[in-house]
Amino acid sequence: MYRVPRRPFDTVEQVLNTGTPRQLLTGDEFSGGFAATETGLFRTTDDGDSWSDVGVPRKDIYSVLVSDGCIYAGVRPAAIYCSHDGGETWSALASFQESSFASSWPTNPHREHAQVRSLASPSTAPELLIAGVEVGGLVVSPDGGASWRECPAVPDDVHHVLCITTERWVVSCGTGGPERNGGVYQTHDRGESWERLDTGQRPYVRESCHQDRLYTAANRSAPLWTPPDAALLVEDDYGFEPAPYPGEPQSFVISWVTTDDRILAGTNHGRILRGREDEWEELGTVPVSPDEQQAAGVTSLTII
Repeated sequence: MYRVPRRPFDTVEQVLNTGTPRQLLTGDEFSGGFAATETGLFRTTDDGDSWSDVGVPRKDIYSVLVSDGCIYAGVRPAAIYCSHDGGETWSALASFQESSFASSWPTNPHREHAQVRSLASPSTAPELLIAGVEVGGLVVSPDGGASWRECPAVPDDVHHVLCITTERWVVSCGTGGPERNGGVYQTHDRGESWERLDTGQRPYVRESCHQDRLYTAANRSAPLWTPPDAALLVEDDYGFEPAPYPGEPQSFVISWVTTDDRILAGTNHGRILRGREDEWEELGTVPVSPDEQQAAGVTSLTII
């Protein structure tokens, strides 16, 4: 994990080296931020100078959510852990693992077990918990994790869940499920009905973000990319339109974070971009090895 200034930069500082970071999060209800990594969930309270493991029982962490005074961690094999005391103690959501659909989740084509890749909850309805399982699909709890239901209209390979409002959610998917479907899907009624937003020409999507309008990026193929054929897409009245950006089409945007009136984007090549709509500039780069560029890159961004 690296830290850089919030402006054009030519130097970076490594602040954590404990295995691949999957998600970085600034917690609104807790000082500092969190890093979900393959070796544990880490927390900082000093702007990233130091990090400590908060002790989630399973260490292969894929996602983290802070909502209504609770910290949730999504792990592999697929499970959700919850802490109600700021990370002092943790317990698994038994209802999630015991749900009838969990036993039928397809295995990840790259690993033996599925994982909880993304967690989300609308800020105005914290009792709603949404979990994206890779590979397994999208499941929703209307009661804080006491019970769960599936959303079968969404493909199995869920990468990212974005709650824009209590009713409107956007789900970004890869092509690793049995049907090899991917793309970007939207609901306006809490998951009761869904529509696909992209054209399907580039079906592999890692993440989407929203700032007045929806932004996403898509690639023609799943990893290993040799090389990517990607596009940065911006929502308009008729769907998505491609926007020019530095490094296209071989630099694939796989992470986003919003700041003020601009958006930051991280690519497989380590580029950090800043922009909005059709105006994008490169702020600098962070180190990404050639092997990592074929399957990963800047996997997550946050601002502390």
